[in-house]
Amino acid sequence: GGQMVLQQLAVTIFFALVAVRVFGEFGHFTDVQLTAAGLNRAAEADVVHAPPSFVVGTNAAVDLIVSATELLTALGIEPSQAPRDVTSLGSLADLQACLSHHYPLGIAAERWMTNKTLFEEIVVIAKTLRSAKYFIGGNAALMSQHLVEAEGAEAVLVAAAGPMLQKLLPARLQLDNSSRVAMDEIHLILEYGKNELWGTLTAGRANRFIFSHDITNAEMAPLEWLAPSVEHAAPNVVVVSGVHMLEGQPHDIRVQRVQRLREILIGLPSAAVHLELASIGDPTLVTLLHENLFGVVDSVGLNEQELFALARDGGPHEAITAQPVTVPAVAVVADIMDWLLTKYGSRLTRIHFHSLTYHITGVRRGSWANVAAGTASASLTASRRACQSRLLTDRLFDLPFQRNFSLHVADGEHDVLATMRPFEPASPVTTWTVGNHDYALTPVLVCRKPVKTVGLGDAISATGLLNTPFKGRP
Repeated sequence: GGQMVLQQLAVTIFFALVAVRVFGEFGHFTDVQLTAAGLNRAAEADVVHAPPSFVVGTNAAVDLIVSATELLTALGIEPSQAPRDVTSLGSLADLQACLSHHYPLGIAAERWMTNKTLFEEIVVIAKTLRSAKYFIGGNAALMSQHLVEAEGAEAVLVAAAGPMLQKLLPARLQLDNSSRVAMDEIHLILEYGKNELWGTLTAGRANRFIFSHDITNAEMAPLEWLAPSVEHAAPNVVVVSGVHMLEGQPHDIRVQRVQRLREILIGLPSAAVHLELASIGDPTLVTLLHENLFGVVDSVGLNEQELFALARDGGPHEAITAQPVTVPAVAVVADIMDWLLTKYGSRLTRIHFHSLTYHITGVRRGSWANVAAGTASASLTASRRACQSRLLTDRLFDLPFQRNFSLHVADGEHDVLATMRPFEPASPVTTWTVGNHDYALTPVLVCRKPVKTVGLGDAISATGLLNTPFKGRP
């Protein structure tokens, strides 16, 4: 008997040592490392599928990025004695007043220049500056670039691309024939660093001031090329972005263009249609879009700005959504998403929400595959792209995600989803169901010093769509 006890003791000690070895090592991992490993595992737990092909429209431009102070000096513009925020720029005096308002505060702004001749004259000068650099601009161009370059997918771009943009776009990206136009639409981006001096003014933060006279995208002219291109390319997914460009238009033009887009989308064949809403500031435009388009698309991509604007229109948590938008609690976002999927459920079966610190994808069960893997992939893309780094380390990243969260705002009934749960970095993906809707939530490892923020939302949405294949309409 004694020998038996000794054997059992030896076995117990052996397992205790193994446990110390394993869990001792385990204890050395930081939350960032555990989360990164967990997200990578989740992203790879993908059911194998043929990569979908895409047609992406409709906004594209060339971003001409220059030093703000270098351009202002070349134009002979000093800070204004009477700074004010101007909604559209008709003259150099407007530009001077508007920049004098934003520059010391370090606030990003984007303005429409009404004077075409003046805009073209400024561009000619901007092109001669030492700091001048050219980049791909416009959400459709950025999404399609990400799909072919980073993800190796097949994509056709339907958007106006002039000679300069054609050179900048990746060779593998197919351009719809109508998309090759004679003139580039240029967006001027004036960048400045924190504490940079412009005359007597000091920049409060590093930021940018953008202006353009971009008629093509403001009126969504390339819409008319969408249907022929979809017929010809027969893609699995059609992505529509650039609707936010209508913000610069009067109400009647907005209504006319949105109704035209609705007609075009209704006429498309069986491809999944994704509407990218991110970056719309005007709530009346958000209302116009959801009333006309949510019933004719399969998928929507948005952030907290647009989600709150939608919820203010008869959605849940009015007391919360009436407040200025910050990164909202998970439970609030999940409830609004469920309200939208229920309200438009006859057609809309996927919502991809992304904020700085977390993403949630909600789908109608059976309509989309790989929901958790797709959400994790998009989160990893956000981190890697912002820091331009494959490695996700503590030196470069923070994990500001809430350490305790619930998945539903308590409404008096006992509900497991409304109970607070701790966030566990070792298994960072949370999945749950409400009725016939499936959800996946992932935190985002937030880059401490972002190298690249332009096109971040576009890359996130494109990655999510690529890795969450469409299975068909309800």
